[in-house]
Amino acid sequence: MSCGSAENARPQKVTYPNGREVYYNYPGNGIGAALNRLDKISDAASPQDDANTYAQYTYLGAGMIVKVAHPALAQAAILQPAGQPGKRPPEAAAGRALRC
Repeated sequence: MSCGSAENARPQKVTYPNGREVYYNYPGNGIGAALNRLDKISDAASPQDDANTYAQYTYLGAGMIVKVAHPALAQAAILQPAGQPGKRPPEAAAGRALRC
């Protein structure tokens, strides 16, 4: 993992043994930049480039992540409760997280 300068030490990228690089992108200005909040994780070094964004974060307040989008996923996984194929429990319909 490589980091920024000594005065701004935050992860910038991860290099896997096979040479693949995944970047941690931070906002260039605004409150997210001031708080050093991670904006997204992607294949692109530039925050403006949308190439293979693996995770993009939405915050509430200073540091609470309220939403994680996964735009690189072609098809989202759908959790089904055991024994009820095709039927969603009321918790899922209300937008609540299901325990696995």
